[in-house]
Amino acid sequence: MLNTLSKCLTHIIFDIVVVGFQSRVLQWAQMKGRTVRASVDSRFQCGICGKQLYSSSTLQRHINIHRGIYPYQCSVCGRGFSNTQNLQDHMRHHTGERLSCDGCKRQFIAKRRFQEHLSYCAASSENDNNKPMAE
Repeated sequence: MLNTLSKCLTHIIFDIVVVGFQSRVLQWAQMKGRTVRASVDSRFQCGICGKQLYSSSTLQRHINIHRGIYPYQCSVCGRGFSNTQNLQDHMRHHTGERLSCDGCKRQFIAKRRFQEHLSYCAASSENDNNKPMAE
């Protein structure tokens, strides 16, 4: 439990890059074989909430969420999503498919959470054969 908590906290630290410490964080991340998210270009800022985004397309998707526009619909339950990846993740609830870490056997529905897990799971780095698993 403590080891898992430590891994989660380590992952959260990588998402928070304080400007004054950015170079030390980057050096530490490189030394540990980790990556840090790229900086965001302020040209793509939401005029509604001020959130900064990576591109004009992600800004448009973000604005659609404020407007309640969800163009990707689940064919099973009708729930709407802002992008295709969220719809694909949602469909795993209906199909029972899970993304499984071959290293520690932990299973995920969301692709992003699975990829984040792989970035810090020591057991998964020993075994690169991670793939979807149907239940």
